[in-house]
Amino acid sequence: MSAFRFGCNRDFHLLGEKVSYCVGESWSHTKLPVCARNTCDQTSMLDIPYGEALSMLGGALYRYRCNEGVPMSGSESLYCDGNVWNGSVPICLVAPAPPALELLVDGVPQTVVRPGDSVLTTCHAKTGNPVPEVQISFAGETSDPMNFKNSLMVTVPEGDEELEVSCTAINSAGSATETTTVFVHSPPSLAEVTGPSSLLRNSNHKFECQVHGGFPKPEVTWIVSDSEGERRDKGEETEDGLAVFHLAVGDSEKEVTLTCEAQNEEGETANSVTLPVHYLPASVSVSTSTVSPSISSPIEFHCEASASFPAPSLVWKIVDQMEEKEKEADTIMEEQDGGNMVATADLRLDAGAGLLTVQCIAKVEEVGEVASDVMEVIVMDTTTSTTTTTTTRSLASPVVFGVRPGQVLHPEEEVVLTCSAVVNGEGKLVWMVDEQLRGEEAELHRKDGKLISSWKYTANLGDTTVACVVEGEDERRTDIALNIKEEKEETVTLEDYYDKESEEESEEDAATNNSEPDAIEKLSKLNKKEEETPAFEDSEPKARVVDAGLGESKSNQQRLRAPVAVYHSSTSSLVPSLLSLVLALAVCVRH
Repeated sequence: MSAFRFGCNRDFHLLGEKVSYCVGESWSHTKLPVCARNTCDQTSMLDIPYGEALSMLGGALYRYRCNEGVPMSGSESLYCDGNVWNGSVPICLVAPAPPALELLVDGVPQTVVRPGDSVLTTCHAKTGNPVPEVQISFAGETSDPMNFKNSLMVTVPEGDEELEVSCTAINSAGSATETTTVFVHSPPSLAEVTGPSSLLRNSNHKFECQVHGGFPKPEVTWIVSDSEGERRDKGEETEDGLAVFHLAVGDSEKEVTLTCEAQNEEGETANSVTLPVHYLPASVSVSTSTVSPSISSPIEFHCEASASFPAPSLVWKIVDQMEEKEKEADTIMEEQDGGNMVATADLRLDAGAGLLTVQCIAKVEEVGEVASDVMEVIVMDTTTSTTTTTTTRSLASPVVFGVRPGQVLHPEEEVVLTCSAVVNGEGKLVWMVDEQLRGEEAELHRKDGKLISSWKYTANLGDTTVACVVEGEDERRTDIALNIKEEKEETVTLEDYYDKESEEESEEDAATNNSEPDAIEKLSKLNKKEEETPAFEDSEPKARVVDAGLGESKSNQQRLRAPVAVYHSSTSSLVPSLLSLVLALAVCVRH
């Protein structure tokens, strides 16, 4: 095995391994040793910012380290070979901090300038190792990089409201930039008004104004021009600087002009909007030119709506024969001075006999509607002619059609009842159910000298009687017994009423099962027949009852008589009650 021993000349120091030997195919040392001597210039050898230096072997060797967390660029040790150092002092790398930036106008620091001002911008690095280079950018101009400190002279251009100035410090460890904004005196460039496109009378409307540009901040003034003249208002301001104004519109305005004016010491700008005022007609009226309304010819109506804007649409609301319907009118528009619109419409209507109501409604989109008073017209039936004979006698009780005494009705079943009576003076017809006033919505009209009332009755479980009463004079009334049963209940049908009653009931059914005009016409005929018949045609009519399972022969059956009145006669009594009495008597006879 071969080996080497190293040594240095006098006054030199050995740095490295003193012995190296051969092991196999390689030597034991990884690096040859060197000989160092303290004869080199040691100036600045201890100068290492953000680190420490250590002199060894009398200055022939220096060792270095950086502060904790700071990286090093270069060798950790240096030695003198007797003439020169084997390298340069290492660097502890520190990135620069944001530099210091300053703007001067005529030697005075400024961040607010005017167009044409000469601004001197200076910038210097604060920290960083190695020393950073500094570069300035301002108003589109950029300086050349300079070590540690730099400056740039710029003239403020026209048309800018604010300018950005930046200074960047950079070294091998990183970079940092400082930025500031320079405000340039300028007038506001634009005012934008937003809000509704139209107004409503007697309403408040919110408007906003966004001002663009301007330094110092412009002051906003709202200007309102209407029928009262011109007035100015400061309005309000939101947290984000938006100008807000609440506009109150009076009851006589037709058009309003609203202006947003923004102004500062450099100038002003404004934006105006002219807004139409929408409003409903003050009134709507309905009239008719038909003198004697009847079913034989159309009835003519005329509707007129007073001035409004925009033009309204007219709608007819008609109630004929207790049926309600709406009909779009063929509206005629007339423009007046100032743009106001007057609307009119005509209606030709074929109506049935009885009470007819007509109403005209003017509608303005997104505003509302106004309705006329309801016009009521009595339409006469002129298809038959009658001869009126005046006879002095007591007035008969009312005649009721639509339901038979004891007729089975189910809860919620609806039946149209009609009552007819001669009524003098201020008398009137009213409906009562179990002595409780009902039928307030009944339709009343006169025909052939009689007052006729039609009412749609809804059956309720527990109702026992319905009555038509003449009020306002000597009270007359007709009561009808009701038989309200659930559908699941079974009923026993009593047959073979005496012939006269069956015939009259069939006539009543025919009258009440038709439409209301036909029912009224047939009712008139039955009334005439009634007037020609005595009130009690047979004071003791006979009732026959079918065999109810009592086991009696016909020879043993007893005929029973009881005083009853025909249903539509002037004295009312209940057929179901009579039949119940007959059954009871039959049971008694059997036992």
